[in-house]
Amino acid sequence: MHIERQTPRSPYASHSLVVLILVAATLTASCSKPEQASAVPDARTPPQSESPSTARSPQISQQLSDPFAGGIVAAQRIPEIPLPDLYPSLLARAETGDLEAKRQLFLILNECRTNLQLHEPSYGPDTIVDPELLKAAGMTREQFLADQQRRSLLSTDQTLKQCGQLPAGAIEDTAKWLTEAAEGGDAYARLAYFNYVDLVVGSPQEQLKSPDKVEKFNADSMRYLHGLADQRIPEAFDSLSSAYGLGVITPKDPIRAYAYKKAAGDMAPTQGNERVLQIMSKGMTNEQISRAKELAPLLVQRSVK
Repeated sequence: MHIERQTPRSPYASHSLVVLILVAATLTASCSKPEQASAVPDARTPPQSESPSTARSPQISQQLSDPFAGGIVAAQRIPEIPLPDLYPSLLARAETGDLEAKRQLFLILNECRTNLQLHEPSYGPDTIVDPELLKAAGMTREQFLADQQRRSLLSTDQTLKQCGQLPAGAIEDTAKWLTEAAEGGDAYARLAYFNYVDLVVGSPQEQLKSPDKVEKFNADSMRYLHGLADQRIPEAFDSLSSAYGLGVITPKDPIRAYAYKKAAGDMAPTQGNERVLQIMSKGMTNEQISRAKELAPLLVQRSVK
């Protein structure tokens, strides 16, 4: 299985990834990159419009939900085939419109792109490690992070060797496959999209020169997330909570931020969700909290599942 390494969004249009939370999946043999947890958005995020998404064909609706049958990790699974052999097969499928192939092309090319660009350690003083994970590993925090960093460097070296065998210009198509997969209706691509303003629009300097492109990117991100929320995908509710809480790609709205987070927890209870709501409530008035709690079930009811 392949676990995608996410790059933080640029300062111009991003949410800050203050910490990486390492989960137990980093210790399992099924994760090819145990050194890093998927960042797919708890930062999950996104647009200003709350109008229902446009009608989709049955085929698109099926493709929207399928990647989530096994969760976010399952959506990032890549066949265990050497990259130079896998790429031509995925490319041929993608060019016929196969959304899964487009998503997988984005994943493998983005890994090549980030491994080529990232030279800093993956972990730092702010990295949070679950105490239960340390207990299971039988390591101190420092030992665990050192081990993860060693694994990361080894994996990066192996990945770069395979990436170097791709056709010239292949990595430059990373944004193309992400965009086509998201616009075509792939659920994972739509959920991940808002993290990649640097990939889709360009560097912070390019974003400053192209406010219209940034505006379109933000609107598309929100449209994708609202579409997934309409399908009652909890991850989209979490991302929308982050979007309204951070106020980067949509105006800041603490009531909606709280409501979407509560709705996500109501649909799919997760450890720590109530704690997050407690933290969010500290910056809100009692009236705002009451309004958010009233809104949460309405957000769930408007979904189509």
